[in-house]
Parts: sequence; C-alpha cells; structure tokens
Amino acid sequence: MRRFRFVRALKFLLMAIIAVAVFGFVVMSLWNGIVPSVFGLRAITFWQAVGLLVLSRILFGRFGRPGGGHWRQRTTQV
Repeated sequence: MRRFRFVRALKFLLMAIIAVAVFGFVVMSLWNGIVPSVFGLRAITFWQAVGLLVLSRILFGRFGRPGGGHWRQRTTQV
C-alpha cells in the first residue's frame, strides 16, 4: 500500500513538471511571437514565462477550487 502511494505521488509530480514545462513554453512562444512586434517590448525567457504564469494564477486564478469559486448569495427571509 505504501509503495502504491509513492508511485502515485511520483506520477503526479512528473505530470506537474511536464504541465509547467508545456504551459511555460506556450506562454513564452506566444509572448515572443506577438508582444515584441505589436508593443515593442523585449522577448522573454522560459523562466520569465513560468513566472508570468504563476503571477497570473495568483492574480486571476482560483488555485483549483472546484466550481469556479462563485460566491453564493444568501437570501434572508423576513
């Protein structure tokens, strides 16, 4: 049972690393393909793209809360 948890955690870690690498590469490619020619800004590196992903997740994301994190309206009965 303990080995199963270790293998499962290792798979999760590997998938997370792959996801960060793929999304970082996509953000870097899109930024370097569009932003320098449109706005005249500099190209970014892979690690700057990953940092941009983390920053956007902090500012706009919900960090995995299911349902989109919508606020429930409470109705009061009088």
